[in-house]
Amino acid sequence: MTTTERKLKMELIMLKQQGEYKKGIRAVRAFLKKYPTSTWGKLELAFFLYHVAMPKRSDQAIQIYRHVLNEDIYAMHALQFLSRAYASAKDLKAIPFAEVAYLLFSNSITENNLANVYHMLRHYEKAEYWYRVCIRHAQTKDEAAVLKINFASMYCDMKQYKKADKLFHKALREKKFVGNPVYAKLVARIKKQVGE
Repeated sequence: MTTTERKLKMELIMLKQQGEYKKGIRAVRAFLKKYPTSTWGKLELAFFLYHVAMPKRSDQAIQIYRHVLNEDIYAMHALQFLSRAYASAKDLKAIPFAEVAYLLFSNSITENNLANVYHMLRHYEKAEYWYRVCIRHAQTKDEAAVLKINFASMYCDMKQYKKADKLFHKALREKKFVGNPVYAKLVARIKKQVGE
């Protein structure tokens, strides 16, 4: 990874944490003007396009992920976010991409992706199964905490706020989510529903 890529990677991490997806698109497009063949850059661009389009489908993100897959079928990142891009539009095409990512790279990350895809498609029983599997396979307590927050988010969508609250408090014992705007919204939603 070049110095330019390292600097951009740090900037993009901050933009992702702050939910500044449009700024991320501009930054990555500027990078890709200088380095048009960068697979990493293409994947980052697709990631930001996907998040800007949510909850609708990002055809631009899907096109980029498909292009990267044609270049390298083992690009787990592309498979995962291609599945999420379809799932955000409630398109069942998401499932095979998530399953292929899991079959190629069996780990808590691809298990979580399967859970997220099923969650987005409202296949809650399958999502619950995969959330439990990925939490069990988490490599660290911090990773398990993030996965529990994802699981809690599904319970919120199902309006099962007591279950969400229980998972959220377990996650808090394992990791501090202070200052993260993505989790702050979920925390506020849970607290409102359980009357805290």
